[in-house]
Amino acid sequence: SDLVVTLPSGRAIASLDKLSLRPGDRTLLTGSSGSGKSSIQRALAGIWTLGKGKVALPHDDVLAMPQRFYFPLGSLKSVITYPTPANEVDDTRLREVLNQVGLGYLAERLGEEAEWGSMLSGGEQQRVAFARAILRDPAILLLDDSTSNLDGDATKQMYEAIDKNLPQAMVISLARTDALRTLHKDTVVLPPAAARAT
Repeated sequence: SDLVVTLPSGRAIASLDKLSLRPGDRTLLTGSSGSGKSSIQRALAGIWTLGKGKVALPHDDVLAMPQRFYFPLGSLKSVITYPTPANEVDDTRLREVLNQVGLGYLAERLGEEAEWGSMLSGGEQQRVAFARAILRDPAILLLDDSTSNLDGDATKQMYEAIDKNLPQAMVISLARTDALRTLHKDTVVLPPAAARAT
């Protein structure tokens, strides 16, 4: 409530008047370019603490998926399960999730080591991110423009996989347009930079 994210100088870079969620809720935060969507995500995740207002989370089981995410060197399985160690994830479960996010054709390459961050397309990388989220099973999932390289059908597939596997997770998506509106219960439009509190 009354969240204002600021720079060290005190200049406001994003604001959110009120947001209240329960387990299983799906909320879209949208706004024009420069409205501070990524800054709001960092504040909600506890990564950025400068500003004022209140952020109260039921627990700290939060997974934030940024627009660009880390691809470690190693086997494809270790890339998909990151940051969970690959040996802690059952192969049968992993293959099931890969099928759900449209990457079933990679299942036979799980042991292959390569620079997967370079080998996979932008869309494939975003599908990997959704597989990671499902395998991680967080209570709160923050998605920052996480389907920007996917078309409408693929985007719907990703959110259906989230709904099937993480029905009780609180999901907050941040996107520049409201194209994701039909995949969420609620939509909140962030104010443009010119309307922000200082």
